[in-house]
Amino acid sequence: MKEFLNLDIESLFNYVLKEIRYGWIDTKQQEHFDDNNDDREYHLQTPEETFCRKIGICWDRCELLRYYFENNRYSFKTYLIYLYINDNYCPSHSFLVYKNNGKYIWIEPSLSLITRGIHEYDSEQECLKDAKDRFIKNGFKNNFFTPNDDLSNFYCYEYQKPNYGIIGPKFYNHCRTGRKIKI
Repeated sequence: MKEFLNLDIESLFNYVLKEIRYGWIDTKQQEHFDDNNDDREYHLQTPEETFCRKIGICWDRCELLRYYFENNRYSFKTYLIYLYINDNYCPSHSFLVYKNNGKYIWIEPSLSLITRGIHEYDSEQECLKDAKDRFIKNGFKNNFFTPNDDLSNFYCYEYQKPNYGIIGPKFYNHCRTGRKIKI
């Protein structure tokens, strides 16, 4: 992972985008390549596992980015955004924003062309508003939610490093102990 830590930001973005396949690892260490992970079977990988196995959903990818930014001593924050539909369905996304030269920079090596990129903003609120708008647009485009879903059930939390190995519901619970942000 030493070479990973020496990447510049553009190379980091491209590495995660191209080398880390979108998928998840279950509690039995089996790989799955779909969006609809079973939160009770999913487990959050360590950055090393994500790097070595080259697979992860946004939660895993975000922790890999955390590893990079933490070790390179950047100022950064991680966020979880989600739309509560019901107790069994809650589309979400986690992402990292770092600060450089007074700018807030959202690095988003996702599969979605709507959200993908390295986006620069003057404020945290401007960044989070754009992330919310892109998340909702992507959600409608990919049928994660419908016009009948209540968009007032949208939530955003800034969260600290979670314990690795936790299952989906524990990850949500961890994030909800962080700072709730109104967007």
